[in-house]
Amino acid sequence: DLIHPAMTIEASCNESEPVPPGGTAEFAITVENTGDCNLVIPTDSSFVPGETHTWYVTEVASSAPGTEEVCHSECVTGTLDPELYCEMPNEGTVCDTACCPVEENPCIDVTKEVDCEPSKFGDEVVYEVCVINCGDVPLYDITVVDDVMGDLAGYFAAGELDELAVGATVCADVPYTIPEGADDPHTNTVTVTGDTETD
Repeated sequence: DLIHPAMTIEASCNESEPVPPGGTAEFAITVENTGDCNLVIPTDSSFVPGETHTWYVTEVASSAPGTEEVCHSECVTGTLDPELYCEMPNEGTVCDTACCPVEENPCIDVTKEVDCEPSKFGDEVVYEVCVINCGDVPLYDITVVDDVMGDLAGYFAAGELDELAVGATVCADVPYTIPEGADDPHTNTVTVTGDTETD
């Protein structure tokens, strides 16, 4: 009788949401014996017709800017059992590749605290302004602008606002003198921006 060895493989992304840069993606690998004879594969020494095997593997996504997907390729080799079948070319390999989407989640935040409250006209107060990268990608060319005190970038150490790593925080002390006729309460708002790509 003739035999018809055959096997299929399917790789699939096992993540319900996009993976962040540097995150781990899980993939499902399923092989099926679609022939009419027993095979030997790495996970089963008696892989019978109609049987399926599924296992899971992981890949770490690149953290490089612009990464859009993380992929995994899997190959499985099946052989005929030499104890059951005649000596012959008895090896075959099937391969498949799957990809999971990678999505950047940039986030920037700022805090501002004053060293002295309440204050009066002519008092010098010091604001501590902190910029935080709360996302999963580096940020570049940070701007820090206060609606009363103006551009605050000069109060930060040289280069601190050029690039802000994931999870990093940089702070600066900003002195300010309360002017005559200032509103009471005297409020001012600081705004920060950052880019996910550098020029």
